[in-house]
Amino acid sequence: MKLPVEVFDIDDVLFYLWDNMRDCIEQKNWNIWTLGQAKKSEWINLPSDEIYKIIEENWLYKNMCPTPILEKVKAYRNKMYLILATSRRKKYRDDTMEELDRHGLYPDNFYIWEDKWDICREERADDFYDDALHNIVCVQDKSSNTKTHLVKRAWNGPDEIKKFQSRWILSSNGIKRLTEDEVCRVLDQIVRN
Repeated sequence: MKLPVEVFDIDDVLFYLWDNMRDCIEQKNWNIWTLGQAKKSEWINLPSDEIYKIIEENWLYKNMCPTPILEKVKAYRNKMYLILATSRRKKYRDDTMEELDRHGLYPDNFYIWEDKWDICREERADDFYDDALHNIVCVQDKSSNTKTHLVKRAWNGPDEIKKFQSRWILSSNGIKRLTEDEVCRVLDQIVRN
């Protein structure tokens, strides 16, 4: 029996990152957050060097806080071909692998700083889970056999959705915007089939 091929983003899908960043930024009183909710339009313009500086200074790639999705993936680990794909820079590979090991998550394949659509197509992924709308749209456009699941976060809310709405109509799969609990239910269904 062929195992389902499941591709997961790491940050804000399996582990919380942006909430931790928001807390660090608020402690420094940087005015890029509104009412405690991350808005992509506010943090997207933060230079990537600043983002990585915050991550490094606060050890955000270490001692990561798992999401309920991580626990579900671990519970079903032997019932799926697990691929992790992250947009982290390659210099964080060792930190990332240490954290995965510390949390007992051992993927069948691991990609860092590579196009997620290419990973899904190359690996013939059945499902792809990410919190970044642009990655979801790109996977739908370029790896059409992969079902996409957008993990609901503050930065992929109604404003972002409007921006991509015309592209969604062209997509054959549609985009599923799911809470963490809904993602866990999707995983329940996949392993039962």
